Amino acid sequence: MRRITHRLGLTALLSASLFATPFVVTPLSTPAAAQARVALSSEFRLALEPYGQFRSHPRWGVVWIPADVGPDWRPYTVGHWVYSDDYGWYWISDNTEAQWGWITFHYGRWIHDRDFGWAWIPGNQWGPAFVDWRRGRDHIGWAAMPPDELVAEVRDDPIYWDFVPAREILAPRLVSVIVPFRESETFIRETVVENRTVFIHERNFAVNPGISPAIVAAAVGRPVRTFQVRPVVLAGTANIAGATTVQASQLRTNRTSVVRQATTVQQTSTAIQPARSVPPPQPLARGANGRLGDNPPRAARGAVGTTGAAPAPTSPPAAHRPARLNGVGRMPFRRSNRLPRRRRCGRRPPQRARALRNRARSRTSAMSAADKVRSSASAVASRTSAVASRIRRAPRRPRPGRRPQPHSRTSAANGERRARSANAAARKSRRRHRSRPRCADRASGRARQARRRRRRT
Repeated sequence: MRRITHRLGLTALLSASLFATPFVVTPLSTPAAAQARVALSSEFRLALEPYGQFRSHPRWGVVWIPADVGPDWRPYTVGHWVYSDDYGWYWISDNTEAQWGWITFHYGRWIHDRDFGWAWIPGNQWGPAFVDWRRGRDHIGWAAMPPDELVAEVRDDPIYWDFVPAREILAPRLVSVIVPFRESETFIRETVVENRTVFIHERNFAVNPGISPAIVAAAVGRPVRTFQVRPVVLAGTANIAGATTVQASQLRTNRTSVVRQATTVQQTSTAIQPARSVPPPQPLARGANGRLGDNPPRAARGAVGTTGAAPAPTSPPAAHRPARLNGVGRMPFRRSNRLPRRRRCGRRPPQRARALRNRARSRTSAMSAADKVRSSASAVASRTSAVASRIRRAPRRPRPGRRPQPHSRTSAANGERRARSANAAARKSRRRHRSRPRCADRASGRARQARRRRRRT
């Protein structure tokens, strides 16, 4: 009897718990998929554990943090870019980062966390590099791509971006030519996001068209040489023709040879010539996929992509073109703005003189601001020259340490009198010439000569 009541109590308790908690149905994963994920995680751990540490992030799960890097270190800085006809712009790490860069710069994504710093999130898609690209007038920039949820948030975050002068984009060691971090915010305002790594989902890898190599060649000033890249991929990730596949057993036994294989890049005889005309940067919309361009990498031939060709600049029609300026910021001087010339001989009729005088006044009042400024400047210049001439005519002061020459009061008074008379004569002649036309002066001169002849006779 006790056993029966005990069994009934357990049954009631189980039924109550089932009705109290919601019942969730989760899909079962196949054993093959679970084994593939475990094998992939173990390969990443075997390859990266000697060069950093794996930590658990509250949002992104298990992440890897590099060990021997400085506080100002950022991804995709210690190395250089080469262009491959098969995959686009390929990142080659320097020897100091080649031991772990062949995985972290060609798989997964990077994030920057306040507590962790730079951390790498594993991913099973291979690519030549996972970056966004910016271009402006004189600089080119790139940024490590975060997960898709953060792409819009870090689009304009300076901590993700590295900028170099456009002519230095092919430098063999980019970390030595990257502009200081404090200037990144300025270059973000002067550049636009033009492209990003393009994912080929049906083939489980990516290509990196980035900035057109013809534009880069025009910025550098020489043709861009292409390279033949033989990538090293982990088993079970990407199916790339001609790539070297690495198994987990190889990482356990001979990791050094795998690293040496990851740096096999050979230069080809193909050269991309500079573009004749560089189009302006074409902004990429937020959340949009990258552009494959007019000449996509060979590995992406046949995939769906968008073109990155910018529209050709057009000249405005002749009716809307602004008037050409004469000099710097000045319109051509019109003859109608000048005052009418005065007749040399004879007097004008009163009505004609009055009409010309009124027209001159109206034109003077309708003068442009620039003409008024020029006239005022000429008036100031004439006044300045008059003052300078007066200063030159003033008696010189004796030099210090030198005795002045004695002058009598009589000689000084005579000099002042002669100067006053000369000035009065000059004023009188100016007044006479101003009031009478030149032909009247000629007539009075001829009459004077005739009177002198009569006196002589």
